[in-house]
Amino acid sequence: MVRDDKVKIAFVWSNIRKPIGGAEYFLIDVLDYIRSLKIANIAVSVYDIAYGFSLIKELNNYDIVVMYSLNDALPIIPLINASIMLDIHSPDWLLYFREKTYGIKPRPETLVKRLWIKTIGRKIYCRTLNLFDCNIFSRICKKTFLVPNFIDTS
Repeated sequence: MVRDDKVKIAFVWSNIRKPIGGAEYFLIDVLDYIRSLKIANIAVSVYDIAYGFSLIKELNNYDIVVMYSLNDALPIIPLINASIMLDIHSPDWLLYFREKTYGIKPRPETLVKRLWIKTIGRKIYCRTLNLFDCNIFSRICKKTFLVPNFIDTS
């Protein structure tokens, strides 16, 4: 982690120029809020998750990395030496809800994803949208925040 007088924050997302859902709109709201603060000691950059492993070197120059919970982000998390906030946006991201509520058996790739999150979980912070996900991820991650989309985070 490189230290200077600025706090460096990197957002790793899908293409925010073409928002497709709540996660992109959440990011745009956060970026607008940070810009409105006009604080000189915050530097913000946005990267597209599509760059995958080529992002690692760049992201290690930041103090904080905020990542959308796309599958593409999961493999690079252990290689980033910064505080990481993972945006758990989908209510059924790991299919826990369907399994607990409806008895649907998890697919093998879901079980691998769960094992991976449990392995790297103590390194990451999570933002969740509902109490169900908050309860699940609070047992796995370093710290979990429940911030539903309709809450004014400012």
